Amino acid sequence: MNIDINAAKQYNEALKQARNNASQLEAEKKFMETEITNLCNELSAEIGETVTIENAESILQKYAEKIENTVNTGNIVLAKIQSELNNSAQANTVAPQMTVQQQAVEVQPGTPVAPVAPVAPVAPVQPQVQAVSEVVPQQNMSSQPISPVEGVELPKLFGMG
Repeated sequence: MNIDINAAKQYNEALKQARNNASQLEAEKKFMETEITNLCNELSAEIGETVTIENAESILQKYAEKIENTVNTGNIVLAKIQSELNNSAQANTVAPQMTVQQQAVEVQPGTPVAPVAPVAPVAPVQPQVQAVSEVVPQQNMSSQPISPVEGVELPKLFGMG
């Protein structure tokens, strides 16, 4: 049997390199899994719900939907308030139109002309403004977060609140 010593050395060197690479990759994998587990534990404590590597994506989706609903509800309320403000501003800026009727008057030379009294402007009509309390239902919101769904309380996120 003829054994090539150089081929065996190359094989042993390649095997040693592959084992070192595998060991390094295994250490990186273990480190990353530990980091992810720590982040999941921190997030679990923050939101009061158990977060694991397996359910993290579904929890993210659930909270993203809740946040999107809250933002959409807020935008609707803001749009209604802006609309009311625009209507109010438009009603306040409508200036009364004053027209002066000109009549041809023949005045004889030497005849005194009495000055004409100025015309008083008409007061603008007060706008019918709907109070914000009529647009947004009154609730005791002293410590309650705004939620798009009645009875659903959004948890504090990322240490805020």
